[in-house]
Amino acid sequence: MDKEIFLSYCWKDEKPVDDIDNYFKIRDVLFQRDKRDIEKWGSIKNYMKRIRKSGYAILVISDAYLKSKNCMYEVSELMKDENYKARILTVILDSVNIYNSIGRSEYIKYWNDEYKNLEEAIKNINDSISTIKLSEDLKIIREIKDNIGEFMHIVADFNNPGIDDIHKDIAIKLRDIGIEINDEWKTFEEGNISINNDNTKKVLQQAITYLTKIKRLEELIIATQYTEEQLVYFLKNGIMTARLANSIMDIIGIDLQVLIGARELTGLEEVKLCD
Repeated sequence: MDKEIFLSYCWKDEKPVDDIDNYFKIRDVLFQRDKRDIEKWGSIKNYMKRIRKSGYAILVISDAYLKSKNCMYEVSELMKDENYKARILTVILDSVNIYNSIGRSEYIKYWNDEYKNLEEAIKNINDSISTIKLSEDLKIIREIKDNIGEFMHIVADFNNPGIDDIHKDIAIKLRDIGIEINDEWKTFEEGNISINNDNTKKVLQQAITYLTKIKRLEELIIATQYTEEQLVYFLKNGIMTARLANSIMDIIGIDLQVLIGARELTGLEEVKLCD
C-alpha cells in the first residue's frame, strides 16, 4: 500500500495543524497538505480526491471540520474504501463533541438542514440547466448527511490520544506502519543548551533577521547543516543548540550568555543587530 500520508483539516484550525506538520517536516516526514500541494489555479476538488489514493490520512477533527463541506467530502471519499478505518489517524480538538449521542445528533441535524436548504433553493430556481452544478453540490451534501452519523460513531469508539501528546502518538503509529522518522531530533532535544527561553527567542529572531539582511543566512545554514524549517522550529520554541550558538558567535560575535538567555542584549549589541 502507498505510504503517503494525507493531512485532512479545516483552515480554521491551522495552528494545531501547523504544529503537527512542522513537527514531522523537520523530521523528514512530509505530509500531503493542500496549501503545499495544490498548484495556483489547480483544482481543489481533484486534490481532495487524492485522499482515497493515499496510504493513510491524519484527520484533525473539530467543530469547523465536521461542518465543512470540503472536509466532509474528503471523509466521504475515504469511506468509499471498506478498509478506511485502518487507514486513518484521528486528532480530536476540544471544540468538538462527538462522544455522546446528543453531540453527534447536532451535526447530523446540521447536514440534514444544509441538504433541505439547498434542495429548496434549487426548486425555487426551477431551471434544470442552470442548476446542474448546484445539483452536483446537493449530491455531495446528501452523501455527507448519509455518512456523518456512521463516521462520528466510529471515531468516537477509537481510543483517541490527547492533543498534548499527539505528536509522539502519531510518530509511534507512523513507525509501526513503516514510516521512517529522523531520530536525530531526539538528540537535539536532549542536548539543547537553552529551551523555551524568551530571551533566547528574542535574540534568535534578531540574529536571523540580521543575517538575512546582510545576506549571510545561507552561511549559517551551511555551517550548522540545519534547514530553514529547523531554524524556524528553534525560533518558535526558543531552542539554542551548541552547534547553532557556536555558528552565531562565529558569524556575528554575540556573547554565549545572551544566546542561552542568561542575560539580555546590551544597548550597544542591540544597535549592532539593528544596524
